[in-house]
Amino acid sequence: MTIPNSPIPGITSSTKDIETPPGGGCGETSTTAWSFALDEDDFVVAEGPAGTEGNVRLAFETLIIPFGTQAESAETYLREWRKMERDWASGYTLGSPSATVRRIDPEQVEVGDLYGQFETCTMSAAEFVGALEDLVRFLRQLRS
Repeated sequence: MTIPNSPIPGITSSTKDIETPPGGGCGETSTTAWSFALDEDDFVVAEGPAGTEGNVRLAFETLIIPFGTQAESAETYLREWRKMERDWASGYTLGSPSATVRRIDPEQVEVGDLYGQFETCTMSAAEFVGALEDLVRFLRQLRS
């Protein structure tokens, strides 16, 4: 289903359960802050905490590409994620035009590849939300 009035075209959500593929995890990541920067083309580049696997970093970075530098887009995604968390607890999916994120259980999310840009992987749900919060802070600072 498409989220009505979303400033991010193509954000979709679903509550259909999907099986996690065997070996779908990408390893453990830390729970410290993510950081962000703009590259020479003004694309947001993500940097995970020490120990974050390159594929997890790429998966998150791919997910957020459609947000551009618009804090409102990241805020909308985070708000919808939290609403679905309250309403469904687990088994829901919230996607962007470039990737999907599915809540596997209370502790983990799966970041799904749509176009062969990274390997579908898992990360801690707390880290995922923290990374979104860090992204919102970074994008708000760009406006200042």
